[in-house]
Amino acid sequence: MSNKMPNKKTVETRIENELLDTLYRDLGFSLVASVYTALLFAYGLWPTAAENSLLLWVLAMSLISLLRASEIRYYRNNRSLHSPEEWRKRFRTLLSVSALIWAFGVYYFFPDHAPLYQAYDIFIVAGVTAGGVNSLSTDRWSARFFISAILLSLFSRLMMEGGRVYGLEAMLTLMFLALLLYLADRFYRNRYDALKMRYHYQTAANRLAESESRLKVIFEGAPAAVFYYDRDLKLLEANQTFSALLNIPPQRLHGYDLAEAPAPLTPAVRKALEEPPYFREEELRLVIGGEPLWVHLHTAAVFSRNRKILGGVGIMTDITEHIRHMEAIRHQANYDALTDLPNRTLLLEKLKEALTRLKRHRGYIAVMFLDLDNFKETNDTYGHDTGDRMLIEVSRRLQRHLRAEDTLARFGGDEFIVVLNGLSERKETAKKQAETVAQKIVESLREPLIIDGKTIETGISIGITLTDDHTCRIESLLKKADLAMYRAKKQKAPKYVFDES
Repeated sequence: MSNKMPNKKTVETRIENELLDTLYRDLGFSLVASVYTALLFAYGLWPTAAENSLLLWVLAMSLISLLRASEIRYYRNNRSLHSPEEWRKRFRTLLSVSALIWAFGVYYFFPDHAPLYQAYDIFIVAGVTAGGVNSLSTDRWSARFFISAILLSLFSRLMMEGGRVYGLEAMLTLMFLALLLYLADRFYRNRYDALKMRYHYQTAANRLAESESRLKVIFEGAPAAVFYYDRDLKLLEANQTFSALLNIPPQRLHGYDLAEAPAPLTPAVRKALEEPPYFREEELRLVIGGEPLWVHLHTAAVFSRNRKILGGVGIMTDITEHIRHMEAIRHQANYDALTDLPNRTLLLEKLKEALTRLKRHRGYIAVMFLDLDNFKETNDTYGHDTGDRMLIEVSRRLQRHLRAEDTLARFGGDEFIVVLNGLSERKETAKKQAETVAQKIVESLREPLIIDGKTIETGISIGITLTDDHTCRIESLLKKADLAMYRAKKQKAPKYVFDES
């Protein structure tokens, strides 16, 4: 059945068709009862009526009953040949003939001056019409016509008899007619409403089944981990993705205590049950089997009809690859691709942080501008690949002489920047501290580099500037160190020069 709710006209058409099926289905029993009652009618009135006329009436009733019986078989075998309206018309036509035969029998064979037989006649009429209420109530027109034709015939015959008693019986017949018409209409309405209710129930049940089926497909096939839990953080239901993501065997999922889940998942799912909030969305770093796992968690409280919190629902997505990808992008944006040292962009950030710290902590920082000697000649002689390997090896040697709080960055080409943080508050002491680092760097690069079996002699020139002023401009610091480095290049020793401006 389609999930789309059918319109009112479609519902009414389907109900009317089902009523038509019921009408033909119930006809078999009512025909047997009708023939049996007709025989009783004829047998009971046999002493008071002309025998030939009564036999002809029984024959007519039997023939119309046979026609109606054949109509049942024809309907069952050829349901699609005619429209429901045509089938209903055929049924009403044969029913009308049967009703008129009964009406004729009631009127014509009504005994004169024989109260006992008259009572028998009236009793048979009451039984036939009452039976019609039940068997014909699925077609309101048929029930009304059948009951009205027979009872009005009896009413007319009673009125013709004359007298006070017959008049009262005629009035009672009219009351009985009204009662049966009312009951027939109520029976029809009850059947119609019952079918309508059943149809809507089936439609709603089918829609619910389809919805549950779709939900199950989504629940089990979703790439995200979906789970439900109660107020005690006990897992009520979870899909396979949840099992795989947290490495929990499927057989342990139901009743699993989320209080035992990897931190910080437990406090995150608990927060959704607090007042407020009832809804949370956050990124968490879990450790599953010793491996870090980043997840995006969406949790919300589940309420009863009276707004009492019953538990929570969570949707968890593995975003580890996304986080790694973003970290890789940030790393590429801030680190030199060759040496993996901070690049110019990150260096400026580090310098800004160093100056900011000077606002809170007294002391000096040193900015050292380093430039390799004879790098161009090495590049031209051995090629760029060897030059690149040379820069990598130089960066390794430089790092050996720096502390964790210091910064070493590749400024570009064969130029490096060193930022020394947390130097002494006294300038002379800070200068000596920077000089010590510079001497170690110069000494480390006096030792030849071995690149692909080639021995390469190199050196380094260093320009140094000191500052304890957090308001100084970064560009000014770099320029001062750069100028000092050029002076260092022009002298043989020492290979480092302090800016004296």
